[in-house]
Amino acid sequence: FPGEARFLCSTPWEQAGLVGRDTYRDEAASPAGLAKLLRALGYEAQSITSAGGVAGVQVRSERYAAHIALVEPATGGRQRWSGALEWVDAAGASRTWAETLGPVELEEEELARRVDELLRRSVGAGTG
Repeated sequence: FPGEARFLCSTPWEQAGLVGRDTYRDEAASPAGLAKLLRALGYEAQSITSAGGVAGVQVRSERYAAHIALVEPATGGRQRWSGALEWVDAAGASRTWAETLGPVELEEEELARRVDELLRRSVGAGTG
């Protein structure tokens, strides 16, 4: 009968191995890509490499300075993105804060979102 073959024979896509998203992973974040995204968000950001070879991004304004770097934990293990922030609060007191932003595999968009969140949470609304 017409159409009966579709029940008896497998379709081509049932025989072919499909490639999942994990096989072709998105690129992990880079300092240059992160700096570009942060500039698009209105931050004054630039990609830097320290004298010790640590790659990162410097974000500056009149109110704060932040350094986002790809660091290796002192106890060993996998690299991770870390953020360090210095700012002056409304009372004129100097403040510092550091936190882990995520694993080395983070995509640039997610890392930029986390940096933006850190800056907004710590030094107040928005850029500048």
